[in-house]
Amino acid sequence: MRPGKWNISAGLLFLAGFMVYGFALIYLRDFAPDKAQWIAEYSTGKHFEARLAHVHGNLFAFLNVTIGYLLIRLPVASASARWVSRLSLLGMLMPIGILAELLFGAPPAFVLLGGVSMVVAVAWLGIAAGRVLVGADPGYVVFRPLLLYNTTMGFMYVAAGIAIWRDLVNGRNAAGAIFALHLLVFARILVAYGRGGGVAGDSLRAMTLRTSVWLALFVATVWLERSRMVGSAEVRCNRNVLVSKAKHR
Repeated sequence: MRPGKWNISAGLLFLAGFMVYGFALIYLRDFAPDKAQWIAEYSTGKHFEARLAHVHGNLFAFLNVTIGYLLIRLPVASASARWVSRLSLLGMLMPIGILAELLFGAPPAFVLLGGVSMVVAVAWLGIAAGRVLVGADPGYVVFRPLLLYNTTMGFMYVAAGIAIWRDLVNGRNAAGAIFALHLLVFARILVAYGRGGGVAGDSLRAMTLRTSVWLALFVATVWLERSRMVGSAEVRCNRNVLVSKAKHR
């Protein structure tokens, strides 16, 4: 199996497990018979460790999913990809170790091993991806302009997500701009692929997915903005009607 797929599968399973664990913590805080004592001790002792396990469990599960996806998509050398994949999976020992320490009084060895493994995995992946960007040979053909474009767009995705969250108008404009850029780049690599310009079929499929996703986000933000405008207009209309009625009394 290609390095990365195990990380995605394990990460999603761990994420589901720690989501259920989070629901258990919500029950203890809001619905359990001794919830008052739980709330009073919320930030101390075992309660703090319980929340620490939950936070790191979800974080490390998400990191495994992300690392797995990047290992599949980025042109990282196979040996580095295997080690990064294994170390990322080993990193899940940290939240498991926190739970074992909380429930069974286990030593913190697993916590330390998992934490160090995840830090090394993330750093290793960053260095391996950086080597490709500066010209190292990953062992197969890389269409470098597309690699640089995707790396740059990663930062734009974050900025666009923040824009959508804070202001729908700016978010709509950002999503539309990214969709337009993706459409232009997709047309360019489609031409290069047809001429045998070193573009892989996987790159075309990935670009198709990105373009479709940002088209959907653009349409969604346009629809949300219009719905909000209609709602605001209805509120103003109702307010004017009430004011008019008040004046006639």
